Amino acid sequence: AEYMGTFLFLCLRMLSRRLAAAAPLVRSVATASWLDGASLGELRSELDKARKEKSRLEHELASASDPSRKTVLMLGAGRSATALIKYLVDNAEEGGWRLKVGDASAAEANRKVGARRFAHGFELDGSNDAQLSDEVSKADLVISLLPVTHHERVLKQCLKHGKNMLTASYASAPLMRYNDEAKAKGVLVMMECGVDPGIDHMSAMRMLDHIRAGGGRIDEFQSYTGGLIADECDNNPWRYKFTWNPRNVVLAGTGMSEYLDRGRKKYIPYNKVFERIERITVPTSGSSYEGYANRNSLQYISAYGLDSCPTVIRGTLRKPGYCSAWNIFVQLGMTESQTVIEGSESLSYRDFVNSFLMWRPEDTVELKLAYHLNISVDSPEFERLRWLGIFDPNKKVGIPRATPARILERILAEKLVVRPEDLEKDSVVVLNRIHYETIEAEPRQLLSTLVVEGDGAGRHALAKAVGASVGLITKHVLRGALAGYKGVHIPTMREIAEPVLDEMQALGLARASVTDRSLRR
Repeated sequence: AEYMGTFLFLCLRMLSRRLAAAAPLVRSVATASWLDGASLGELRSELDKARKEKSRLEHELASASDPSRKTVLMLGAGRSATALIKYLVDNAEEGGWRLKVGDASAAEANRKVGARRFAHGFELDGSNDAQLSDEVSKADLVISLLPVTHHERVLKQCLKHGKNMLTASYASAPLMRYNDEAKAKGVLVMMECGVDPGIDHMSAMRMLDHIRAGGGRIDEFQSYTGGLIADECDNNPWRYKFTWNPRNVVLAGTGMSEYLDRGRKKYIPYNKVFERIERITVPTSGSSYEGYANRNSLQYISAYGLDSCPTVIRGTLRKPGYCSAWNIFVQLGMTESQTVIEGSESLSYRDFVNSFLMWRPEDTVELKLAYHLNISVDSPEFERLRWLGIFDPNKKVGIPRATPARILERILAEKLVVRPEDLEKDSVVVLNRIHYETIEAEPRQLLSTLVVEGDGAGRHALAKAVGASVGLITKHVLRGALAGYKGVHIPTMREIAEPVLDEMQALGLARASVTDRSLRR
């Protein structure tokens, strides 16, 4: 098999060189009248197949010639995988691994991998247990970027074959059930390796460990993360644009939010989430933010070692002015995602807004909305609504049987989406604010930020951050940094947090700032 692989590889290499030398002739032939479009398309298809086969053979040859090289199996090549694939491919030779990317579309997997050594893509059926078992059995580490519903299936195969597994998804209750089995089989399952959750864990633990190392006592812990428009592209009244999935933003904050305040559990109903906000200013940059509470701030108390801390809150960051304007949609009921509006496709944007207001035909929609919410038509909040165009009587919703949330998403997406052609940049900001008391009983506040900026042209900060985080964790797991950890974990351990954050900054992928000031009066 090794001989045949080498022989075929050499043949393909010779063929590719001759094709490259003949490129001018091929171009001239392509324009000849006797070579029709179908024939040219067939020729291009065959050449594409040859290139992919060459890449596969290179991968197999590299595997045969270097059995010590570890195999990373990535399942899923969707939007969030692009930056991660690039990192793993770019660092494969130096890192000592080979990468196999499985996706429902082999063409998409190979497109993202490119014709690179130590990497290739293949077609994957995520619901085919036999194929999953075969691929997992040949890997050293499995990264699952499949939909959340597939993670348990992948985890079962990893446990069956004794393979470590990473994913950016939440450590949900169904997956935590496998903790004891993973420990017994010596398998590490590292969940929440992305941004939020992921980098936020590592950033928080780095600050907490620093305080504890000096003998400090944590009295208040706040952590916020937000996907935002970069400051230099902050050019609309909302000071915000969708940098990922608009639907997730429209539904954000639904349900009851829980946190701990001075030793007491506190609950914020959905209709109050965007009213009870924290205002935070970063001294090093002068940047100001608003933070609103996430659904459950209590689930990480033990993981962070904050069992004796009286105040713990985790939340989402936005720029000033966003929350008060978004609260209008919440109060009107426009973020509701269960009710179907019949005939929604024929509604104008103005009709849609009016459907949530009282019947007063003598008043305009604008006046009714202002009266209903007790705001001025000249207020900044009202200006943000006008800018969106939600009072337009001519624009139609155009979506049949849509829910209010789906219609709102449609309206917002017209103006609040980062478009690659505009070269707009986004950013991810992780902010920790910690009040603590030193061993000398001095009250202090530590404020840290970590910022990852997108590169524009569709290269989003979130994908960049996820790629860096999961990629660097992959490297350190393969090198044995977490050899002593088994079972289901999240990246709160110092062995991961310190090197990953240091390397992100060293590689220019993130910038960090820390201020530590006394609160003594």
